Amino acid sequence: MDDKNLPKAQTYYDKQINWMINDLVKSNGVDANYLVALGCIVYTEIIGRFLPKLDHERGLSQNKRARFYRCLYRLKSSNELMQFNDWLKKETGSKEIYDLRNSMAHRYSPSVSKKENNGQVTLFLPSLVAKHGISKDPVTKEKGRTAPIFFDFEKGRIVVAVGNYIDELKEATSEFYELTFKQDVEEYKYSAIEGIKYLEQDQ
Repeated sequence: MDDKNLPKAQTYYDKQINWMINDLVKSNGVDANYLVALGCIVYTEIIGRFLPKLDHERGLSQNKRARFYRCLYRLKSSNELMQFNDWLKKETGSKEIYDLRNSMAHRYSPSVSKKENNGQVTLFLPSLVAKHGISKDPVTKEKGRTAPIFFDFEKGRIVVAVGNYIDELKEATSEFYELTFKQDVEEYKYSAIEGIKYLEQDQ
């Protein structure tokens, strides 16, 4: 293993990834919800660059999608996020959570749609960017937190709950750091080294 690059990866975690999390927290504090949502999704992809492959790599074959899901599917709400992504692909034919990134960045409109071969839109799923997502048990009436991204069936829209997203991303990156640099888990160390080598090559 190329251990000489491991300290570089640790420095990147200490400086850049910690800055990303702090940037999200501060921005969310001033209600910049839309930009925070875009930041969450973009940073998820960047952090995923430093993580091992999933047992069953989800997402399409494109590298960016794979890196995105390597982080997203390690968040606390991973089961709910996987279920939502599978539901989204089933409803639209091919679109996924990752496609929200493209619609937010390029059209400033986080949405997912399904088109026929003739270009006709047959399904359009708008979205709402919210500061927090709260769920309520229909039986006990107890309140809880939703997954960072979910579908509100009652109102027919995708919801990006940025406060929930930040909390789960912050918790996950702390765990990634522990596994990589404290517990010296080999697959995490290897992935961190490959991540920093990729970034240096990309400059």
